[in-house]
Amino acid sequence: MLILVMYGAVYEINTPIQPGTDGFDVREVPDGSVQQGWIANEDGTFSAPPTPPPPSWFVQVTTVIDRLNSAGKLRDFCAAMKIGSLLGDLSDSELVTREMFCRSASIQSDDASFRAIITGIGADPDTILAR
Repeated sequence: MLILVMYGAVYEINTPIQPGTDGFDVREVPDGSVQQGWIANEDGTFSAPPTPPPPSWFVQVTTVIDRLNSAGKLRDFCAAMKIGSLLGDLSDSELVTREMFCRSASIQSDDASFRAIITGIGADPDTILAR
């Protein structure tokens, strides 16, 4: 399906060509019912495009630590990250996650691993990783 905007009118053009027709099924869409970028559905209706995710940002590790401490969750976070554990006691994924946190200057706000850990200790990741 193709949406054509011409001289201020919005037209919906259905394709592919159906046998026994002139090749196109064209109908005018009522003015204002369709916005640019909307998606034509098979049932003849239109849907707004999906909302893109908000852009992510970086939060300094020192800020994350301070917010976890203020929330009373710093010890829980360190336990979940196994900060004091020996390397041999960690799985590869636990080691990677811990080392990335300990050696990074900042954490990306949409990092799924850290959001899951923060949620798992009972803290709000949106608050801890806020701008």
